[in-house]
Amino acid sequence: MRIKYLDNISALMVLYMVFYHVAYWFGLADSTEYHVLYAIFFFFMPWFFFKAGMFAKEEKILETVIKGCKGLLIPYLIWGFFSWLVLSFPYYTSQSIWNTLERICYMLFTRGIISNDNSPLWFLLTLFFVRIIFCMFRKWPNVLMLISVICAYLCSIYCNAKNFPLLVANTFSGLFFYSLGYVLRNYKPDRKTMLLLLVFFVTCAIYEPSHVDMYINHLQSGSYILWIITSVAGIICVNAFFRRFLNKEIWCLSFIGRYSSICYVTHWPLYYIFVDYNILKFDVGWIGCMEFLSLLIVLEIPLMILLKSKVGRVLIGK
Repeated sequence: MRIKYLDNISALMVLYMVFYHVAYWFGLADSTEYHVLYAIFFFFMPWFFFKAGMFAKEEKILETVIKGCKGLLIPYLIWGFFSWLVLSFPYYTSQSIWNTLERICYMLFTRGIISNDNSPLWFLLTLFFVRIIFCMFRKWPNVLMLISVICAYLCSIYCNAKNFPLLVANTFSGLFFYSLGYVLRNYKPDRKTMLLLLVFFVTCAIYEPSHVDMYINHLQSGSYILWIITSVAGIICVNAFFRRFLNKEIWCLSFIGRYSSICYVTHWPLYYIFVDYNILKFDVGWIGCMEFLSLLIVLEIPLMILLKSKVGRVLIGK
């Protein structure tokens, strides 16, 4: 049975994530709209790990591995190699097979992706390992949270070398939010607590914004620890608000949230296919941004409908 308020939040977060990437592509990263939205939704990646942790179950490690392969690794490999074949492969035709494999292995080791043409796929691989680690130490979620947040913090300070595996660093931060999601899966703050968290969140967002690029575990502004705390506050607030007021089927929003993974795995390669192959030329700025987003909606609705089929479910690990 679907949890409707989580579907609605998923839609909100994945739509923001798409805008977050598109804003860079169309030169809007310095716009007021971008900065306002970023100040509000900076915790979108922690939320996805938190949500996954809410559904963690007691099971054997082998079961977790099998489910992870089906739901995470298969989509990761399908969309990773699709993006590589369509976008990267033409640049490697003049190189030997060995050099090509060496490049792929290097990207996997250092960045946790098959190619730069679909970088968001790092989340699928990281979540795969997060689930396995959590399954192994599920009896001690609080210890996991403490160790993982300390390790993530230390990695943000000392492990910024070019060849350091990003998978290690973002697995630690992902494990923290995943474990927290498991611990707080049934938590419902009262009104006083909700108000205090909201005031704290808004105050920090205005006076001491702390942001981390979770993929590379890099502190962009403020304090790493404060980013952790404000992300937790934001997650609790948005979950409580949607559970109370928007725990129902909402036309379009709930549909997007139910199939948010298709937006996640396709929006990046679709943009580069248009640009690299000169299929369409977009203007820089809001006009080009709106044109691309409109085209994305037109293309992805049929893809989402396709997901109702057996083949479609395999593509996103359903």
